Amino acid sequence: MAYFECKMKYMTLRSDIFSMFWPIYALDGKSKGYVDFEYRGISLTITSSEFGRATVKDKEVIIYCLSHLMAAQNMKIEINRKVLFCRYDFLKTTNRGTSGKDYKILDNALKRLKGTKFTTNATISDINIPEYTSMIEEFRKVQINENVYWEVTLPEWLFAMVENRKVLKLDDGYFNLNPFERRLYEICKKCCGRKPSYEFPIDNMKKRIGVKLTKSQFKRRLSHCRELLGLRILYDDSPLCQDSCRL
Repeated sequence: MAYFECKMKYMTLRSDIFSMFWPIYALDGKSKGYVDFEYRGISLTITSSEFGRATVKDKEVIIYCLSHLMAAQNMKIEINRKVLFCRYDFLKTTNRGTSGKDYKILDNALKRLKGTKFTTNATISDINIPEYTSMIEEFRKVQINENVYWEVTLPEWLFAMVENRKVLKLDDGYFNLNPFERRLYEICKKCCGRKPSYEFPIDNMKKRIGVKLTKSQFKRRLSHCRELLGLRILYDDSPLCQDSCRL
C-alpha cells in the first residue's frame, strides 16, 4: 500500500490548529482516567488507555509528520495519510538522544497517541471530528535495509487539516521549550493569529494548559514566561480585568 516517507532534512514546524486550542495532551505521563472540558458550547471528553494519556512531548510525532506533509504539499508532492519515518531521523530532529531508552520512549509515545481517545462537538472549517477518535489511527514497525521505521496512519480528519491547510507554523525553537511553555505558546499562537493582541480568561487558560495549580501559583508560573518565542504574555488581576491574560 502507498505511503508518504518523511525524509526532508529541513522543514518548517507545523501543528494542527485543533490540538493547539483544545487540551488534548497532558503535560506529563502521570495523567490517566478521563478529562471533561467545556467552553462556549464546545465540549471535549478525553480518555486514556493503560499506557496513559498522550503528552505534549508525544505530540512531537504529530508535529514531525504534519510538518513533512505540509512541506510536501507546498511543493506539489503527492501525500498520503500513511506516514513512514526513520526512528533515528525523528530523534535527531526533535533534539532527543539516540540511546536504547530514547527509542523505547518513542515506542511508548505511539502507544499513548493511539490509546488516547476523545469525543468533541468541535468542527474546524467543516471538518467533522468523529466520536471516540485519536491522533493516530494505527502504527507498525517497518524494517528497510539496516534501518527501522515507524509507519503511522493518521486519522482522516487530521489528514484533512493538512489538505485544507488548517495547520499553523511553529517557531524553530519550539522543541527547546518545556511542556508548560509549549502549551502556553500554542494557545497564544492560535488565539493571536494576525491580531496585535488577544485577551483570555486566566482560569480558562489554566484549564487549557492542563496544570493543577491554584490561581496564584499559576500566575507565578506565568511570570516566568513574559517573553516566549517572540510573543509577550501579560496578565492583569485588577477587578476591571477579571483576571485576564493578555497575549
